Amino acid sequence: MPATLHLSHKTGFPSNSVAFPCYAQSPVDLILANVRRYPDRVALVLAGTREQRSVSYGELGTLIAGTAAGLARAGFPPKARVLILAPPSLRFYTLALGVLASGRVLVVVDGRMRRSRILHAMHAAAPDVVIGARSAMRWWPLVT
Repeated sequence: MPATLHLSHKTGFPSNSVAFPCYAQSPVDLILANVRRYPDRVALVLAGTREQRSVSYGELGTLIAGTAAGLARAGFPPKARVLILAPPSLRFYTLALGVLASGRVLVVVDGRMRRSRILHAMHAAAPDVVIGARSAMRWWPLVT
């Protein structure tokens, strides 16, 4: 039986008002459990993007494993801070979940912010690795 966390309706902080079960698993652990249990079920629907498609848990699991292995092959150590500069897409979600599944730290900067705020956020994040779309990578040389 999982532990129980009580959250306040007003603040969202722990209190005694509402009980939610707490599982000692991360969201990535839960996704990977579904990869094993339900490989053919839909895990992700991309709507309003150029891709317009569905991805099964099995396919998502393969993509996550490939991303995690690629980070290890590239020599990025566990706990490395990985900044992803990409718009919402299958590639972004795969990268984000692969970073987390591999034990590295996911860093995301909101690309909708003003240029000065993006540069400040990128500098403050102090990433060890930057992965991004060509269009987003134009910011990176300005930070280092």
